[in-house]
Amino acid sequence: MCPEYPLYAVEVDPDGEVPAVNVSNANALGLLEALGLSLGDTAAECDALEPGLPAEAPDGATVIPIVVVDAYGELPAPDFLARVVTALGLAPEDPGVPDYRIGATLIGGRPAGYLQRRLLDLHELAAWCAAHGRAVAWH
Repeated sequence: MCPEYPLYAVEVDPDGEVPAVNVSNANALGLLEALGLSLGDTAAECDALEPGLPAEAPDGATVIPIVVVDAYGELPAPDFLARVVTALGLAPEDPGVPDYRIGATLIGGRPAGYLQRRLLDLHELAAWCAAHGRAVAWH
């Protein structure tokens, strides 16, 4: 083994490839809210935004201090799956959010229907976890 190119071991799961859903911090916040999952008490403690950020964002977008989306948790797969099914039944059609700029910073939006597509991804993930006796974890 060469010290400049270390060998990185990748653990192989006995159940095959474990599914994952990867989203941005802003979209994770929307998904957690749709699933009725708590964001913790840190949101109440963070009342100061970075200088230059508007208190209200255009077009219904949300300015999110990073501490708010530093959320993590775990649920048994059947409980998580029930939340996903409920969210799919209750979620209005997602019109999407356009991109916008604050100075030189581009704040990415999301396409129409994004929430429903990601909830379907979470449904697939939770069903796999339930079938394999795994909990659903997020971080």
